[in-house]
Amino acid sequence: MRLIRAALAAAGAPEDLMQCLEVTGKEAGSALMGATDHVVAIGGSGTVRRAHESESNVLVHASVADRFRALCAEHGARVCDAQETERVRKVLWPDGKRLDRHLVGRTAAEIAMEAGIITRLERTMAVAARVDTCRVVVNQSTMTNTGGFSTGVPFTTVLADGSWGGCGMSGNITWSHLLNYAAVSRPIPERRSDPRPLFGRHRDPALSGDVA
Repeated sequence: MRLIRAALAAAGAPEDLMQCLEVTGKEAGSALMGATDHVVAIGGSGTVRRAHESESNVLVHASVADRFRALCAEHGARVCDAQETERVRKVLWPDGKRLDRHLVGRTAAEIAMEAGIITRLERTMAVAARVDTCRVVVNQSTMTNTGGFSTGVPFTTVLADGSWGGCGMSGNITWSHLLNYAAVSRPIPERRSDPRPLFGRHRDPALSGDVA
């Protein structure tokens, strides 16, 4: 170590680019990894696990914390409240000391489901709402797209992908889509909406405010 630090100094580089702890032990190693920007860990599984734990946090200055949380939520992140945070903490560290190795490397959504924060149904509905697709298949073969007795999907050989794919219809095209329907219109009691709540400020200058 002394030779390496001397060589760094001779080359005009900071000697502290190379350092070594003067003490040993898990506590010292964890403290060192917790103070670094990046960790490349080698050694036993316990050392590597502690390294992963130390680099799983994002430090945000208090002055921008609210803005940071708002941007996270805006981009689809789940911002946990105090109770949810405690549930995540308990599922990750069941005994309060050791990280559950079965959750290492798992996605945020999987950990949230383990903690009971989101359900599989909520996750499925979130995916369906964000993806431009006419069908989200859950725990089934994609062959169910053409119909199945246990899927609620009508049998067909023609699949339509809606306006996302440039089609006039979406879903499974069946015989019902090939029928012609005749609408019978009879007089009914007239019911007109009051246009003032909808268009009042556009028609009456006194209600227009700052609208020209």
